[in-house]
Amino acid sequence: MRKLIASDVFAALRVVAAVEDKTDVKEIVKKIVKEAEAEAEENDDEDAEKKNDEFIKSVGVGAILKLVEMASGKKAEAKIYEFLAGPLEMQPEDVKALPIPDFIESVKTIARENDLSSFFDSVLKLKQNM
Repeated sequence: MRKLIASDVFAALRVVAAVEDKTDVKEIVKKIVKEAEAEAEENDDEDAEKKNDEFIKSVGVGAILKLVEMASGKKAEAKIYEFLAGPLEMQPEDVKALPIPDFIESVKTIARENDLSSFFDSVLKLKQNM
């Protein structure tokens, strides 16, 4: 598995364009961050590093799963597989064929190794400036 790179921005833009309808993706990501922050505050007995790791995982997994949810019934499913295929170093059809536990764990790993909240925030800002 690799970290997100420049070409992933374009794959993410295609996902956002495919799922963006009347829904403000940026507001959804902000809501996911707030929910993850609230959950992290509830678990204040954990050490700071573990808490931060869980927060990043929660935000990243939440964002990707929300995009998957928004894409259901739309033609964005292939775009999501294309986006995830990059960092997973797989073909989109291989991502599509992942067993559910492996898919979820892969999404968690991507979220843990990348700040997906900031990544999608930057992608959305880039899209607005285009």
